[in-house]
Amino acid sequence: MKINDLYSSSQAAATYQNQNTQRAQEAEGAQAAKTAANTRVSGGSDEVSLSSLANILQDAVAESPERTAYLQKLSSQFEAGTYKVDAKKIAITVIEVAKSPEAQRLFAAAMQTKRKFKTAR
Repeated sequence: MKINDLYSSSQAAATYQNQNTQRAQEAEGAQAAKTAANTRVSGGSDEVSLSSLANILQDAVAESPERTAYLQKLSSQFEAGTYKVDAKKIAITVIEVAKSPEAQRLFAAAMQTKRKFKTAR
């Protein structure tokens, strides 16, 4: 049995490229709108006003020299094969995160969704 390919691979590639272009344009438009919303013009000069969250994120991304040195040390240890994982520290952190209110809320929501799914079947 032969199946006719009505949707060729070149058409699929063109459609995929068009979708990506459209998404990129939408993202640029959203970014431009957000930038315009955060910009105030006063007295003929431009002024940019960032939200406090943007400032926090910017500070988090900017790495200190100490952080850069620490990451370089870890990288060289990993490449040399001498990096040792502290399993106890990881286990303690996992347990602390699991006990957090946010984790408890997410777990409860997941269980509720699971129950709804089971009863819908």
